Amino acid sequence: MTEPPAPFSSSPDAVRLAKRVAADLACSRAEAERLIVSGVVQVDGAVVDQPQARVLAGQSVRVGDAPALASGDPLSVLWFKPAGVALPAARAPGLAWLRAALPQACVAPAQAARSAPVFHALGPRWELLAPVHPADSGLVLLSQHPTLLRHVAERAAVLEEEWLLDIAVALDATHKAQAIHSLQEPLSHDGRSLAVARASWQSDTRIRLAIKGGVAGQAAFLAQRAGLTVAALRRQRLGRLSLSGLQSGQWRTLLPTERM
Repeated sequence: MTEPPAPFSSSPDAVRLAKRVAADLACSRAEAERLIVSGVVQVDGAVVDQPQARVLAGQSVRVGDAPALASGDPLSVLWFKPAGVALPAARAPGLAWLRAALPQACVAPAQAARSAPVFHALGPRWELLAPVHPADSGLVLLSQHPTLLRHVAERAAVLEEEWLLDIAVALDATHKAQAIHSLQEPLSHDGRSLAVARASWQSDTRIRLAIKGGVAGQAAFLAQRAGLTVAALRRQRLGRLSLSGLQSGQWRTLLPTERM
């Protein structure tokens, strides 16, 4: 078997980079992870921003200055993305895109003071989690928190999303039943079977969809397959996180008590 490139050593003597940085600096593991994801840690002269990377005792680990981290813990942001707004192709959007897409004027009023510095100072890298199709609206999660990033990656196949599907024309009872049946039929993507969606009518023109391990565009595809004319499609919930209290275009930081 070919040996993985440094610093991803498969040697049993290798340790996690976060553990090595914490030991070298006599700091907490959480602070070490913040330093790593901020891009200021180098292994053998190369920047490594993944706390789970494994390094050997003989490898050089150097930590540069990170003044932006002194203000506190990594942050996560919930954003009510408007329909038609395209997301960046890269998983790690640049600060310029973040500042344009999430202006301070659109922060949820109750969090104005807490959220003021989020995108207006350099800091740890942000990552876009569970993106939605540009035509859809709803909850989008961005984070710089290593634990949350790892949690979402590890549980992607079972993470539940709730979608609200508004149709343009009300249906009679027969067609309503047929639509629910179609929405709950099996579906495959890239050669793998996806979890069956759960669908229910919330009103004459609104359907609730619950999808586990969904892929971008899945809700819209299910609606099209069912022959529904969609007026609006919104992701209302991701795991335990919901859009409650946000208007279209608004955003807020994730509170310390909130969990996925």
